[in-house]
Amino acid sequence: MAFLRLIRAKNLLIIALLQCLLRYLLVLPILDFYGLEPVMSNARFILLLVATLSLAASGYVINNYFDVKTDIINRPGKVVVGKVFSRRVVLLWHVVFTILGMFSGLLLAYFTRKENYALMFILIPGLLWYYSTTFKKQILIGNLVIAFLTALVPYFVVSLEFASMARV
Repeated sequence: MAFLRLIRAKNLLIIALLQCLLRYLLVLPILDFYGLEPVMSNARFILLLVATLSLAASGYVINNYFDVKTDIINRPGKVVVGKVFSRRVVLLWHVVFTILGMFSGLLLAYFTRKENYALMFILIPGLLWYYSTTFKKQILIGNLVIAFLTALVPYFVVSLEFASMARV
């Protein structure tokens, strides 16, 4: 249960549901209506899910890592960093999720021939790190970074099929 709190499993479930519902209830029916084949196979969509969920989990983990002092004051009963998991183990989980997310994202960029996405999957972990250490304390910048990263969740699903939709 503590691990699920560390990675904020409820939020990850919402991300997965959003991407699946968007793909299967909106994007694919539109492509089918116009007689177009999707660019992403189900396997590639799974790569997108793994990349998105892993990078989101890495962001939640590193945010928990840097928020320990605040969380001890605001939510003392829910703190897992330093109590259930050592700070070292939390950092290890961050690295594991970051590598998995970047690797999945880079594979997806390669298979879909969207090279610019490779750069995005490399930059996202850095944005998440700097959000947790620096941007979070800067009101407007922190909000803009989170808004941008949140917008990428549905954007990736739609934009990866953009080549098919552009032929309409």
